Amino acid sequence: MAGALPFQTRRTLIYQMAARIAGGDVDRARKLALQALALDPSLSAEYIAMQELFRDKSILDELIERACAAGLPGTPVQDDHAWS
Repeated sequence: MAGALPFQTRRTLIYQMAARIAGGDVDRARKLALQALALDPSLSAEYIAMQELFRDKSILDELIERACAAGLPGTPVQDDHAWS
């Protein structure tokens, strides 16, 4: 999957998937999204909106749009198998 860094974080994977979408490599971006969701199943566009702070809102909007195009959900996915 993702390379170069010895340990991939949610944040590095988000930026890598956005870059892959921008470059037209949708298949690779989707694999990165799956990798990010395996690290954190609750990862979503909401997380990006809360964690990434840009003075120019259009940069954040584009990052979220690209991450979602890679397969990241808009809101955290509920785990149907969670204990009540």
